[in-house]
Amino acid sequence: MTRARGVRLALPLALALLIGLSAACDTSSGSSGAVAPAIVQETRGSTFVCRDTFPADLTSCPPGAVGDAVVVGGGVHTGPGAATLLMLSGSTHFRLQPESTLRYVGNTGAAGSFLLAAGRVFAAHAPGDQAILIRSGDAAVTELGTLFTVGIDRAGVIVSVQAGQVAVEVPPGSRQTRTVRAGEGLLIPPGATAPPVPRPMSPGELAVWRHIGPQLQVIP
Repeated sequence: MTRARGVRLALPLALALLIGLSAACDTSSGSSGAVAPAIVQETRGSTFVCRDTFPADLTSCPPGAVGDAVVVGGGVHTGPGAATLLMLSGSTHFRLQPESTLRYVGNTGAAGSFLLAAGRVFAAHAPGDQAILIRSGDAAVTELGTLFTVGIDRAGVIVSVQAGQVAVEVPPGSRQTRTVRAGEGLLIPPGATAPPVPRPMSPGELAVWRHIGPQLQVIP
């Protein structure tokens, strides 16, 4: 079996596993002692780290600091301006942009699940590490060995891929998926009932990647 074919087969299997995980988890789901916590690697500006809770007012959590741990049920938040936060979960780096909120929903040890409630997150996922799912709005994104981003605003959920590929399911739990490959992106409008067709990244999205890409890391 070629590597490309193996990845194509692995993506649907990982998606099925992660959708089951996401559906089964709520704010208290998952065993925080079963897996290593996510660790804050870098902060800039106004950031907040909620270790094991996810309150309505995330600014009530302690200010973020390098070395802070986040377990299942917790999350991280960045304020306005130039605020950013880099967090490592397993071998996956998550870089939150300003005014972004990422909740740690669940982790089976083989797969981790996150919810992007606001803003945008860039992710660098090492090949061979546990599968990662990010749910946001009407989309669920899972990948294996990929540089990608998920963002949400009034226009919907944006997904684009710099390297590797992701499976995008719309709506979550429907098993309706599209594969988004390197150099492609898509916008899922609110209330979407099926995933749109991926398109080449827009000039604006390519410019975003030229700025953010060098700040991401992939662990060999």
